[in-house]
Amino acid sequence: MKVLLLHLLKWRAQPERQCGGWRGSILESRLQLADVLDDNPSLRAYSAECLPGAYSVVRRKALDETGLCRLPEACPWTIEQILDKDFLP
Repeated sequence: MKVLLLHLLKWRAQPERQCGGWRGSILESRLQLADVLDDNPSLRAYSAECLPGAYSVVRRKALDETGLCRLPEACPWTIEQILDKDFLP
């Protein structure tokens, strides 16, 4: 989930740098998460609970990697949006 969040953040914050590699990483991360959640449906609620903590870690990493000064303090997306194969911020 952290890789997925990182690339969603970068996608949103740096539209000029959007590329197929990020899109591919987003898709691959979603497919992997979907497989895990299909095999373990009870983890869906757990993933929503873990989202704020995971986002906080990823936000700091994205700030370091991008040199940006501002990113949303709280995750701007729901778990449903994050897992939605058609959603891009």
